[in-house]
Amino acid sequence: MVPTRSVIGKSVQSSWWPTILRTDSATTINVSRRVTLLTWLSTLGYVILGIAGVVTPLGLSDSIRPDGTVQTEFRYVQDQSPFGYGTPPRYTNFSRFCGDLLPVNCPGRSDGYKNPEVFPNGTISVDPTDNDSYFNSTLPENITEVFSSATDGTTLSGPFDIQYRTWELTFDKEDTVADRGQPYSAGSYRSLDSLVLHNTVEAVEGVIADSIDGGIGYRNHTVPSNLPYGGEWSEEILWIEPVTECADTNLTFEIHVGDYAGNITSLDLVDNGGFVDHPQHIDLDTRPSQDLDLRERALMGALLSNRLLMLHFKVKDPNDTRPWNSIMGQRFPLNVTNTLLLVPLYTMQLTQLTPNFYHLEPFGSDSYYGGNSTTIPTGNTSDDWQMVQDFCQGGSDIRQANTSNIALICGYLYGAPTPTYPDDRLIFRPYSTWKQSLYVCSSSIRAGVKVVSFSSNGTQSLESLHITDVRDKAYADLASAPLWAVERTYKDLFEASALWGPVAEKYSASPDLTTYRAPKFFLPAISSQRTITGSGHSLAATDVFIAALMGVYESYYPGGPLADYSGQASAALRSKWQTLSQAAATASKIVNLIYTDLLATATVGTKSAQRPENSAASSGAAVQRAGPPRPPKVTMYNRRLQYNYLYGIPAAIILFITIATAIVLLLCLVFRFKYKAFVQLLNQTSTGRIITNLIYPEVSQPDVKTKTWAKMAGGTKLKYPFHTALEEDQPATPVSMSEVNPEGVSTDEVTQLQESQASTQNGGSQVVESGVYSEQEHDVSHGDDVSQRRPLIASPSPSPMEDEAAKREGMQVQVWQL
Repeated sequence: MVPTRSVIGKSVQSSWWPTILRTDSATTINVSRRVTLLTWLSTLGYVILGIAGVVTPLGLSDSIRPDGTVQTEFRYVQDQSPFGYGTPPRYTNFSRFCGDLLPVNCPGRSDGYKNPEVFPNGTISVDPTDNDSYFNSTLPENITEVFSSATDGTTLSGPFDIQYRTWELTFDKEDTVADRGQPYSAGSYRSLDSLVLHNTVEAVEGVIADSIDGGIGYRNHTVPSNLPYGGEWSEEILWIEPVTECADTNLTFEIHVGDYAGNITSLDLVDNGGFVDHPQHIDLDTRPSQDLDLRERALMGALLSNRLLMLHFKVKDPNDTRPWNSIMGQRFPLNVTNTLLLVPLYTMQLTQLTPNFYHLEPFGSDSYYGGNSTTIPTGNTSDDWQMVQDFCQGGSDIRQANTSNIALICGYLYGAPTPTYPDDRLIFRPYSTWKQSLYVCSSSIRAGVKVVSFSSNGTQSLESLHITDVRDKAYADLASAPLWAVERTYKDLFEASALWGPVAEKYSASPDLTTYRAPKFFLPAISSQRTITGSGHSLAATDVFIAALMGVYESYYPGGPLADYSGQASAALRSKWQTLSQAAATASKIVNLIYTDLLATATVGTKSAQRPENSAASSGAAVQRAGPPRPPKVTMYNRRLQYNYLYGIPAAIILFITIATAIVLLLCLVFRFKYKAFVQLLNQTSTGRIITNLIYPEVSQPDVKTKTWAKMAGGTKLKYPFHTALEEDQPATPVSMSEVNPEGVSTDEVTQLQESQASTQNGGSQVVESGVYSEQEHDVSHGDDVSQRRPLIASPSPSPMEDEAAKREGMQVQVWQL
């Protein structure tokens, strides 16, 4: 049926088969370039459409995103790490003791203990009936009011919001002078875990620890409640950070080992410029202040210590101004055997400025110089080295705390030894040489306010609390910066450590305070006799921050009171120290990281955004005057659909093409489009209509409607010829009209055909339909016996094989004029 061919043609021609098989409808030969371009663009559009169908849905996902700000309650979350397990419940009252050999009243206390009566045997006279024989260790109201005035009602911690992490109850069992022999709380120190290798900013029980650059923030950790997906918020946090600068002494130790690491065969001190380039004159800066230069302090300490070492090795005479008796690279053998070496090969060490780490003992000892010398030491005694220590640190314990007498600690940093061979430094080679750098470092502790950003995922656990950002708080001007204060103790450092912290503006002119306004504040000095392992009282803020820094500059060894930071027992820690020991700029980070770890272990913060009743770190009401702060506003998280627009690029291209096509069609509809002409175009390009118009023009008119054409010509049956060409792509041999003049063809018809053929040769076009006609399949309902129609020309004589095949099929091969 002819309509069947139209339908089949539509389906087949609109498929990919013409393009794949490169049939007539896919050819580009003698085809208009515009048509070819449109064809390829259409193909490209189909390809993009296929890609879009697969890729576009991949960009759709759901995520947890910020969605509005709410005011919600906060709940305490307990730490499940060793810091949480090792933190006991908080004590509710602070104790504070002052004095050195004999106890004295601390600042703010005038009741009770007056002037102790000392007997010749050194005992204290105590009269149970006399109140003046006792002293009170609790904090007076006026002290707590002053140093809570700037932090109450905020998330900032004051000195009474910081406690010792581990503590114990004790009492004065000998003299019963303290609190009439009643128990009181006292801080202690226990190792819990190490954060040095974590290299992150994290929340552990009561603190925020920065193991990247060093620093501790104080916060009793709580998270928002009633938010199923959590949220994000920011708080202002009191931040304690170590500040360290190291100077290279330009001296190194060269260690030669035998067949195993502990067999040190020789040890030399190598002059890399520390002696030969030593200056004749050293400027002394003896009193540090809030604008101190730690780099200059470290350089001064390095020059002074090198001067004493030069005296020890007789590189110079104290009274000789001639050039030094040394050359670059000169080695000074140390009389140390492997059995006398104090530390193993792999360790990093921090010590005070004393030369005995490698058995460079001073020559004798002088009487104590009193800590007031202002001249450069010229000997090699213990007093000379103590002078160097005091010069670098800015003084001795015979001074009072204030905003100018800041805490400053100096010491040697013996870098982790590294092998000279190029292989992995973690692999030991027998009979190898190792080098160890020697630095002098100067450190202080600075307090400030940082804005810490938090996020949680909605679960009530500390693991869900993340620190997303830590930055210094920005102030509009100096007047808006905190007012820092240090109490006047009216006692030397060895008798009393001063309280410090931010205070309200109304206390700026208090005679019992020294104040300093700045965004950051260096902490006041304390006695060098204070230790982190035991203070005797529970007021941590007066001692623990500087005591922890002094604890950094101690020799570390397994089994000591502090954790082993030397790297002897940890290959990972040794590798980290070896990397940081390569230069003075990075060596200072060693001090900061150890300090952060010590302080995180020693202290805990008790203030939070909201203090719940079940908080294990809640502080007592004795120092909580204004109550907990109002919880901060939280940007809550919600689940939201989102789309990655990169996956929508193919769909966007298809949308653009669709819109462009729609615009073109709209313009055609408005200006040039004719409905009937468009229908005729579609009909005249239909396969069935082409066949009937050319072969059976008498069946129907070319422009009849589809229903009419289907009724009139739809019953005609045709077959496509499926015969093989004699040779692929070989053109048919043209047949001349002079060679063919079948019988029964009139001369006019032949002439007409010749003219048509000539027209074709002159550039015109002629459409020829080659087909096979079967008498048995002819539908005689149309009244036209096609078998009786006379051919105008006959096709070339078929080959014997084709002739035989045609006979078997009962067919006749003819060429019809179209």
